[in-house]
Amino acid sequence: MGIGKKIMSECEEWARVNGFNSIRVRCNGKRESAHRFYIAIGYEERKWQKVFDKRLFI
Repeated sequence: MGIGKKIMSECEEWARVNGFNSIRVRCNGKRESAHRFYIAIGYEERKWQKVFDKRLFI
């Protein structure tokens, strides 16, 4: 349907008009279809992160 592409295009245009020179998108490492989507519309993977938590109270 192209809704995601349209939304991202509008975000990018807003950023350009408002003086931003880049956009960073964060995406859960398990969302492989989203990763493919962002690559398909011209985004590049920059880094891979893991998040660590430690519960102090149960």
